[in-house]
Formats: sequence, structure tokens, C-alpha cells
Amino acid sequence: MEPFDDTIAEAPGVELRPFGRHDHTMASIDQALTPFPELAAQDVAVKEILRPAIGIKGPKPLTGIRSRGGVCLDYPMPNQITVRMDSFNVGHNFPSGVAHDRRVWLEVIAYDATDNIVFSSGVVPDGMDPEEINDPNLFGLWERTFKENGTPAQFFHEVTSYDPNPMHYIPGAVTLNPNDPRIDHSRTAVYTNVANTGAITRITARLRMRALPYATLRSLEQSGDLDPAVKTQLKTLEVTSSTWLKATAGTGLAMFTNCNPT
Repeated sequence: MEPFDDTIAEAPGVELRPFGRHDHTMASIDQALTPFPELAAQDVAVKEILRPAIGIKGPKPLTGIRSRGGVCLDYPMPNQITVRMDSFNVGHNFPSGVAHDRRVWLEVIAYDATDNIVFSSGVVPDGMDPEEINDPNLFGLWERTFKENGTPAQFFHEVTSYDPNPMHYIPGAVTLNPNDPRIDHSRTAVYTNVANTGAITRITARLRMRALPYATLRSLEQSGDLDPAVKTQLKTLEVTSSTWLKATAGTGLAMFTNCNPT
């Protein structure tokens, strides 16, 4: 709730005071998929609340205010790529709310000097859910819920169990004390047995998100409860991104590592 110095109303006795008004937009991840007032403003508000909340960053040092980037190659182990994600000033898990509906996944693409793809994971086309691309290396953040027969549950009334795997979410911070080991509430995607890492000159990492899975929308279409045109309005959001470059890896804040410096 961003504070402002302006007044909250125009009336006798209402005066300006520092930080006297707070933004009550309360943007979330859900966006209207049918005609709705202020769609453009809704889109901007969602991006503004996501951008500072999650980042691809390395662990923060005990001294200093900056941390290196979170994408590393062949560090700390050879033949692997790691991507570390952390939340900032978020007092709850990410994703949260209807966490079984959210689809958050990491897209990682490694290129050689001629821009040929050496390795990729999490490249999800429009119209497909991340779990539908059969990617054995997929790193996805959402709650896995199940029906009584063990198949995936799409609606609350179907859920009888869930997978409590802590790697399915980024937990909220519980301390701001840099000397407390609990300050690290990050999650790291580790891609092992990456072939020909010596040829990699650039790695792009993007954390992407959808408010709903296409499978749920298709189910509602099949039952006659949803216009098929609605699913074409589902947006894929870019939560955060980072790029590793061979030319700058291990420099600056990333000294003595093979990670990106920022």
C-alpha cells in the first residue's frame, strides 16, 4: 500500500499530512479475461506489484547491501546451471492464494557464441500449461493438488490431498536479521548433466507466471460453462529475469564464482 502525501478527501477540516493516503488498489495476479473497466490500469498495477517482489539474485552478503546475480554456470559443481530466486518484503509464500491455480515456472535457455541453443528448459508455448510440455528438468512453483483417485484436482471441491514439497513455493521471510540463517528463504533450480558447458556464452533466465492453468479453462469449456474465446485472453506475465554472460561472469560482486555479477 504505497503511501502518498496528498489528502484522502476534499472536505472542510481535511488537511494534507505526510504519507496520509495509502494506495488501495490491492493488485493481485488475477486479471479480467472479459470486458471490464480499467483493463490497462489493472495490467500496470499487476506488473508493478510483481516486479519488486521476486528476483533472481545470489545470497546477500553479511556486509554490504548488494548481492551478485543468481545465475551460475559450473558453480559450485561442474556441468550444471543453477538459478536462485528470492522474494523481497513479501509476508507470505509465493505463489499464494489459490496456489493450485497459479502456474509459475522458470524458463532457462543457454546459447553458444553463434546463438545456437545448447540447453533449454521451461519453454512453454501459449495455450499449453508447463506440466504439459513433458520437460524432465521443469522447475515449477505451484501447489499440486489431487482428487480422491490420485489425478490432478482443478477445483477446490475436488481436492482430497496435496503434495507438501517445499520446493513448490518460495516461503515468506521470517526475519530481517542478516546473522540469522533463516533469512535465506530462497529456492534454487539446479540443472545437472548439462552437456558442453564450455561452449555456453549466454544464459537467459525468466520466471514466468499465469493466474490460471489452461486445463481448467478447457474443462469449463467442455462443460459448457465458459466461452472458448476467454482462454485467448489469459496472459503470461514475466515476474523477473536475469542474464548470465561469459564475458562478465565471475567479475565484480561475483568474484571467485562463475555467476553473473548483477
